[in-house]
Amino acid sequence: MLACMMQVCFIADAAALNHSTDSATPIMTVSTTDTEVDLMTSIRILVADKLNLSFNVVQPESVFKYDLGADSLDMFEIFDECEEVYDIKLNGTDRDAVITVSDLHDLVRKKIRE
Repeated sequence: MLACMMQVCFIADAAALNHSTDSATPIMTVSTTDTEVDLMTSIRILVADKLNLSFNVVQPESVFKYDLGADSLDMFEIFDECEEVYDIKLNGTDRDAVITVSDLHDLVRKKIRE
């Protein structure tokens, strides 16, 4: 079980929250351990953050290149972040096999268990 902390920041649309446009956009921060959030959700959050996408856009079946617009640099940053957050090492062969978010999830889960 991982002991890392994840911080998820959501920027809410001020208009949707009926706030005056004169006030700054509110930021809601939710701190949680990964024991409270399942692995797929935490990976989707990580990917959405790295690619500047909405969480809802990042689905398990999403293809990084075609559905999420990730290029090779984006993928390098995602793998690097996964290594740091989950305290794992991903080699080149592992990385080459990742096509979808679900592939990344399966790989991270496998590496955590090793």
